[in-house]
Amino acid sequence: MEQLLNDLAPYPVAAIEWALDSWGRNAKTLPALSDLLQLLRTWFVENEPEGRDCSLDDTGYNSNDVMWLVKRISAIRKTHGRKPINDEYITMYKELNATREGGTPAHYRSLPEDWMVQECPF
Repeated sequence: MEQLLNDLAPYPVAAIEWALDSWGRNAKTLPALSDLLQLLRTWFVENEPEGRDCSLDDTGYNSNDVMWLVKRISAIRKTHGRKPINDEYITMYKELNATREGGTPAHYRSLPEDWMVQECPF
């Protein structure tokens, strides 16, 4: 139960109610935690204001984090003549999260380790 509370803590009550209601309308079984988290991510995409800076409330990465990542990616491109491979991206995010004050931002705590790999454009 504690794990469930920890995983759902970053989400507003309205989002959790929406996710449970959405699941209840479309399924015949109780949702797994992963099902709820996917619905909650959908809720955030649909309900977050355009252009909101998630770093202001520690729910996302800030500009210093992004610049650190860009420098690391640029160094790999310069050294190896290619964009980083999946394992290098995962290692970069682990290192970044380990050195950030507060650790991994709240929006990302419940995501799988390789959440960014398939979509990372650089």
